[in-house]
Amino acid sequence: MFIIVKILYNLNKLHVIVVLVIVIIIGYLITIDNPLDQSEHELVAWIQTATNKDAVFFGPETEIDTFKIRVFAKRAIWADDAFPFHEDYIKEFDRRRKIISNIESLSMNDLMNLARLEKIDYYITNRDKIRYYTKTSPAYINDRYVVYVVNENIKNDQFTNYITNNCNADSAVYILDPRGLHFFQSSKGDHDKKSCGKLILVLGDHYSQSEIIRWLLEKNYVKTDLKFKDYLIWSSNKEL
Repeated sequence: MFIIVKILYNLNKLHVIVVLVIVIIIGYLITIDNPLDQSEHELVAWIQTATNKDAVFFGPETEIDTFKIRVFAKRAIWADDAFPFHEDYIKEFDRRRKIISNIESLSMNDLMNLARLEKIDYYITNRDKIRYYTKTSPAYINDRYVVYVVNENIKNDQFTNYITNNCNADSAVYILDPRGLHFFQSSKGDHDKKSCGKLILVLGDHYSQSEIIRWLLEKNYVKTDLKFKDYLIWSSNKEL
């Protein structure tokens, strides 16, 4: 009798093991080809092609899967639930976790200040949160995620690179404000590139509040789709 019970017990154990193996195999087969959903795939593809390999990202963990950014986009995450293996880093881990837990209460200026102090480059959140940052243009957006550049150096570099790569050396950039027109930078692009003419940067607030600025721009320039910080960009080249 004891032998029969033992055999049945072993069969039950074997049955459980077999079921677990089958479940693991099925789960593996389901996720091996599609570990990311469509929105995640698009986000990861953009990160890999549009950001430097040493770029640092952060955002609310309730909105993004930071481990997928680490694994598939191969970019650093400033803070998440990845607990450090060495006790020397536990205090720093706790400090960052406290900041991240309140991240959604920060304004874009707060985020930029934090990024400057902590050497962070990009902020990722859910697309629904875009309404909180209406004065800042996103670097990337899809049907689920939105990404903002929070590193001022990257913002500057993006615009400078565009001017250099697309405009010849005859092109120049100016800033227009209530005090007047001020030279900002000239293109270092080759002469065989097209002329972007004179590019005028104006803050949205200055444009909306000054009738003279609106008249000057609308009479002599064309508004472009180019992005630089919180500036609107106008060009003397109507084909830009």
